[in-house]
Amino acid sequence: MVCTIKKNGAVRKKMATEMPDKVQIVRINADENTKLCKALNVSALPVLKLYKNRKVVWENLGFVSEEQVKSRIIQYYSIIESPDILTGK
Repeated sequence: MVCTIKKNGAVRKKMATEMPDKVQIVRINADENTKLCKALNVSALPVLKLYKNRKVVWENLGFVSEEQVKSRIIQYYSIIESPDILTGK
């Protein structure tokens, strides 16, 4: 997952804490990594990309809620063993 927004920072950090062995979350500073952003076809910010097997399976431009991110992770990775991940309980 690539996340490049400060607003999404809380979501990114929570996901990394809740699912450390399930997903790898990376924040890329677009100002410091212009060549990488160009290679990843990032032309506008904020953007969040979800990869599976090195391919983009979902991409969101703009703010995205924690629930939306979790539902996409569930959809593409089928990793949730318990509904607690969705509710945070």
